[in-house]
Amino acid sequence: MRTGPSNLERLHPGREVGPVIVLFTLVGFVGIAAMAEAAGVASLGLDQLDPRTQLIVLVLSCLLVLGGLLYLFRMMHQFGKWSREAWYSEQRFRSLFEMNPSGIFSMSLNGTILAANRSVIELTRRKYEKFVNSQVINHVARKERKEFQRRAMETGKGIPQDFETLWLDHEGNEIIVSATMIPIRVNQKVAGIYVMVEDIGALKGKQQQINRKIKNNLQLINDMHFMVKRNLEMVSSLLEVQINYVENKEVKTNLQVSDFRLSAMARVHDRRYHMGTSSRLKMDAYVRDLMDSIYYNYDPSFSNYDVTLKLDPVELNINRAIPFSLLVNELIVNCFRYAFPNREKGKITVSLIESGGTVNLVVRDNGVGLPDFVMVDPENTLGMTLLEKLVSQLDGELSFRSVRGTEMTVSFPRKSDKSKEEDLAIKL
Repeated sequence: MRTGPSNLERLHPGREVGPVIVLFTLVGFVGIAAMAEAAGVASLGLDQLDPRTQLIVLVLSCLLVLGGLLYLFRMMHQFGKWSREAWYSEQRFRSLFEMNPSGIFSMSLNGTILAANRSVIELTRRKYEKFVNSQVINHVARKERKEFQRRAMETGKGIPQDFETLWLDHEGNEIIVSATMIPIRVNQKVAGIYVMVEDIGALKGKQQQINRKIKNNLQLINDMHFMVKRNLEMVSSLLEVQINYVENKEVKTNLQVSDFRLSAMARVHDRRYHMGTSSRLKMDAYVRDLMDSIYYNYDPSFSNYDVTLKLDPVELNINRAIPFSLLVNELIVNCFRYAFPNREKGKITVSLIESGGTVNLVVRDNGVGLPDFVMVDPENTLGMTLLEKLVSQLDGELSFRSVRGTEMTVSFPRKSDKSKEEDLAIKL
C-alpha cells in the first residue's frame, strides 16, 4: 500500500519543478533585457520609462533572477539529499541481499537468473559467472521442473509461492530445499521474481529419525498391550480351570463374574493392539462383541432372552475405554444374573448415544426390578459401589430407576476435563 509520494515524485517536473523553472527563465530574460536597456545595448522600449521606474524594473528583475537561482540551488540540494538516501537504501538492501544466510537470487519472468547472493552460490557449488545469466530451470531436478514452472507462473501473476523442491548442485546431486517466490513489482506491475531457497535436507533427516523413534515407541506400546492381553487371558484361563473344579454354585458364579471382568479388560487391550497408531477405540463395536461373548458363553439359558442394541459410533481414548468396558460388562452381566429369576424369557436393551460431546449409556430390562434395600441405600451394596467407582473414573453420573424392570443410565463426557487427552493418531 502506498502512503504518499516519494522524494523523486515530489521533484518531478510535472508536479512543481517544471513550471517554476519556466517562470524563472522568463523572468531572467526580462531581467537581462532590462539590464541591456539600461546599458544602451538594445532598445526594447524601456527608454520611454522614467529612470525611477527603470530602476524598479531592474531591481525586481534582479530579485526574481536571484529567487530563481535560490530555488535552483534548493532543488539541487534536494536532489543531492535524495541521491544520498537512495544510496543508503541501496546499501541496506545490498547488505540484506548479500549477507542473508538463506540463498537469494532474482530472475526475470522468462526464467533468466539476474543476480544471486553468496549463500545460493555456496548451496549450488557453482561459480557466480556460470550461475548468473543461466536459466533457473536448469538448476531444478527434472521431475520437479513442471511444478517449479507452474509456481513461477503464479508468482508472475503477483501471487507469492512457498513450497519444497529438489535443487541440483554442480555435480547433479539432488538437494531438498524450501523455496519461496516473491514478485518484484515496478510501477504496480510484476517485473521479476525474487527466489529464496534454503537447504532442509538435514532437517528432513532429523524429522525422519524422529518419525522412526515414534514408530518404534508405538510398536513398544502395541507390544505392551499385547502382553497385557496375554497375561489377562492366562489368568482368565486359570479361573476357568478353577471353575470346573468348584461345586459350590455361589462360588462358581462369583468366579465366572470375575472371569468376565478379566475378559472385558483383555478385549480392550486386544482391540488397542490391532488399532496400530491410533489410541481411540470404537466402543460401539466393542459393546456388540462383548454382548455376543456374554450371550453365548456365560450361560446357555441366556440365549432365550431378547437383546436389542442401539449403538451410535463412539470412540474413546484407551484410558477411558478400560473403565467403560468394565462398566458395560457389569451392567449387562447383572441383567442376565438378577433381572429374570425363574424366567425363561426376557428383554434387554443396550443404548449407546453421543450428543454434544456427552456419551449416554443406557441398559434397560423388563425384569423384576431392583431389590428394595438397593433402592433405599445403594451405597451399601458391593455392585452399586463398584459401578460408582467406575463411573467416577469417567467423570460421569449414574442414575437408575426401577419401574416395570430396571433402567441404568450413565452419562459422561467423551473427553475428560481433569486430564487433557490427545489422540495418538500420528501420520508417519
